[in-house]
Amino acid sequence: MTDLPAARLDVRGLVAGYEGAALVRGVDISVGPGEVVSLFGANGAGKTTTLAAIAGLIRPTAGTVHLDGQPLTRLPASEVVRRGLALVPEDRCLFSQLSVVENLRVAARRVGGDVDVAFARFPALEPLRRRAVGVLSGGEQQMVAIARALVMRPRVLLIDELSLGLAPMIVRDLLLAVRALADESDVAVLLVEQHVRLALDVIDRGYVLRQGSITVSGSAAQLRQQTDLLADSYLGTSVTA
Repeated sequence: MTDLPAARLDVRGLVAGYEGAALVRGVDISVGPGEVVSLFGANGAGKTTTLAAIAGLIRPTAGTVHLDGQPLTRLPASEVVRRGLALVPEDRCLFSQLSVVENLRVAARRVGGDVDVAFARFPALEPLRRRAVGVLSGGEQQMVAIARALVMRPRVLLIDELSLGLAPMIVRDLLLAVRALADESDVAVLLVEQHVRLALDVIDRGYVLRQGSITVSGSAAQLRQQTDLLADSYLGTSVTA
């Protein structure tokens, strides 16, 4: 469609929620190939709902979602994955009793992917490949979750709460790994992140959601100059921590 911007992921006028209640209203988001874009906001702002609607886990009541100009809106989640979009959910959804490589193989079988791609991207997982995921550290589990998404060969990668339960140093390393992934593979990345200052060091652009609507957006450099606006969006000490 010629009226769409040159974006890998293009979301326009998204309205979505649960049981008839719209938790996200009129959201516009775009992510280009090789870009890392963050979605900021307080708990309950609508970040997870936005990602779920983009990924096809819930059906939007209005708006459109396009991947490379092709519509994803209202497709089932399995078809969204087949079209090239992968989601790393907040709870990671790993099989704790299975080994690292077994978790990756489960994902690979869905799309005919190659687990070696994941180990090449995250070499720290190689010595852990036979270890049960349930005994890994939180940072290692998050690496497995991202690696599993990469096995599905996505063109768009959504990551919900990358830093959940992790120390800032581990968060920084994961953000840098995501940055390298986008730079080297042209994957478009949209991530939800509460560690604002750490995220602003690696992302290209960001959006701030407040009560289901985008109130602030801009480049990382622009957002660094708007800490008062970010704090007003109930991000609190995350801005300066």
